[in-house]
Amino acid sequence: MRFSLMLLLLMSCSDENEINSNNEFNINLAHLDYLSEIISLDSTDVLIVYIYADAPNYERIAAEGEGITAVDDVARAALVYLKYYEQFGGEGNLEKAKKALKFVLYMQADDGKFYNFIHADHTINRDGRTSLKSFDYWSIRAIRAMSYGYKVYQSKDQEFAKQLKNAVEKTFPHIDKWMESQGQYSLTFPVNIPLWLINNAGDQSSELVLGLIDYYIATGDIRTEGYIRKLTDGLVKFQMSKGDYSGAHLSWQNLWHAWGAHQVQAISKAYTVFGEEKWLTSLTEGAVFLSKVVSENNLNELIFFGTDSVTVNKYPQIAYGIHAVSSGLMEAYLITENEEYRVSMMRGLGWFKGENIAETVMYDPSTGRTFDGIDLNGVNRNSGAESTIEALLLFLEMRENGFY
Repeated sequence: MRFSLMLLLLMSCSDENEINSNNEFNINLAHLDYLSEIISLDSTDVLIVYIYADAPNYERIAAEGEGITAVDDVARAALVYLKYYEQFGGEGNLEKAKKALKFVLYMQADDGKFYNFIHADHTINRDGRTSLKSFDYWSIRAIRAMSYGYKVYQSKDQEFAKQLKNAVEKTFPHIDKWMESQGQYSLTFPVNIPLWLINNAGDQSSELVLGLIDYYIATGDIRTEGYIRKLTDGLVKFQMSKGDYSGAHLSWQNLWHAWGAHQVQAISKAYTVFGEEKWLTSLTEGAVFLSKVVSENNLNELIFFGTDSVTVNKYPQIAYGIHAVSSGLMEAYLITENEEYRVSMMRGLGWFKGENIAETVMYDPSTGRTFDGIDLNGVNRNSGAESTIEALLLFLEMRENGFY
């Protein structure tokens, strides 16, 4: 049965996603489809995405000691299938998104938190450090996918949309817990940490804002508006105001890292929806900072020991980071029409086409593979779920906004 379901999935990939005459950049879902598999959990068909695929044969591989698949990746894959469906159609893509979201729903506990991994025998990993039931990154990714899913399915499958809506709102008590600390700070250097940011992290909070904005647009929910406003205010507060890298929205403690650095994108989208002028300065200063790290090829990590004491780690450079930086620049450009932001954004897209420090094409449009990154030793030619998905999300976002 599992083999036949897998065969159907691969046939669907061939029919809908490998070639599309309206797809100028050839956003190819073939490798994502290959990494995916339909399995049965409690008599429900769900879509999972294998974690790794190593060169040269790209055999699908589990994460040792963690599991074969994770909410972290499947939630993002659901976003890819939903956005691809919106731009190119294909009922098969909508069905894959639904099955991916059913996996996400399966991994939610009664208290609204999420487990992350399942083992090869399809049991939930309840004990691993990266899979413990929590309100952590994978829960936030789940909220984002379910929120976008609700926006899409409310006009196509009201019963399923209601399941997604209920699951999103089941997480609200955990957001409320963090909001209780609004206005409180951990007094640290170089920037005081707003204690109402989720897990005191700017990167996680920015991802949550993006999901909540989708949910707010679909529902007009007043609670959600409050969360967005408070979290966006926190992101604005958690920003360098002096030094060579002024404008950096910190990810956690004294770090800025490119991966997951969606702060500029989140603040920009919140500004577009609510028009709070106090956010405009922050997003423009953040975009100037992002343009600087792109121009310097510092697309990995900065560690701040003071206003003018910074350790720069250039490697590894990964699609996850390039996506976050480029999408932030894109959203800032859409608001300001500042040409510097557009040029820097397109350099981010160029990273996938070979305009990078390794002078290597990182995305193969004929296969849909994105290499896992560039490090000090060269190019990591493996092509796992995260790299594949993050690249596709960037391409879809840029195409949606008319940039190629």
